[in-house]
Amino acid sequence: MKDKKSSKRIISALLIIALIALSFTACGLKKNSSDADAQTQQSDTASQSSSTDKSEDVTDGSSTSASSTSASSESTAPKSTQGNSEAQPQQTGKTRDLSTFKDKKLIAITFDDGPAGAESTGKLLDNLDKYNARVTFFVVGNRVANHASILKREYEMGNQVASHSFTHANLAKLSESGIKDELDKTNEAIKKVIGVEPTCIRPPYGSLNDTVKKAANMHIITWSIDTLDWKNKNADTVCNNIVSKAFDGAIVLLHDLYPTSVDGALKAMEILKDQGYAFVTVEEMAKLRGVEMNNTAVYNNFKPAS
Repeated sequence: MKDKKSSKRIISALLIIALIALSFTACGLKKNSSDADAQTQQSDTASQSSSTDKSEDVTDGSSTSASSTSASSESTAPKSTQGNSEAQPQQTGKTRDLSTFKDKKLIAITFDDGPAGAESTGKLLDNLDKYNARVTFFVVGNRVANHASILKREYEMGNQVASHSFTHANLAKLSESGIKDELDKTNEAIKKVIGVEPTCIRPPYGSLNDTVKKAANMHIITWSIDTLDWKNKNADTVCNNIVSKAFDGAIVLLHDLYPTSVDGALKAMEILKDQGYAFVTVEEMAKLRGVEMNNTAVYNNFKPAS
């Protein structure tokens, strides 16, 4: 009897130990399961956070780009295929009330070969408001990246930005593909800074042929007054060459690489404003004269209809 009682006690003790062990095992499994769930949730949260960060980066980048483009393209018309004189992308970042110029003599002062630095292009921009003037810049594409802030300022002030090829090449000596390469690279460089491609081009040296016209597919602008500023590099001579040859509808050729050209142009504005002239961009003058520019013509003036 004594052995039976002892055996029962041992069996009972073993059962109790087994139950306790099972209880601890169950708790451990539950804890491990909870830890695993927590780790999984943390991993999901981290993954979601990482995905959100990347998404925000992309969104912020897109938003910044869109904001920049929107700011620089303020008051612009929707872009359409080049060659359509209607609904062309506005070539200035700010429009003006052109009705104030209807009774004025008009002159378009244009600058080739820039953008340049503060001493020349910057000085010109600093002084345009004195004469309620806006001008047209025919820029060289390979200079754009190094003078992006100047170009952006030109555009946002309401000046017209146009093309002067990428390397100042003589386009008439190039193949059609070579011409397109020069102009496409320039258009891309300009668009990267101001948000729109130019619609007007001045071929370097005024060198033109049918291949250039076909490949360019842009409004071709030459000039009616050559100041020879690159040659004389004298502000008074530049001024005299503008004032003595000025007429209603004239397009003046200058180069903003030279401070003397800028000084001469500003002196001429001081004189011409008292003679009833308004200083407008090529695009503004075409609008004021009711000219719908096309890509087959070459424009060197916009004289009023007789």
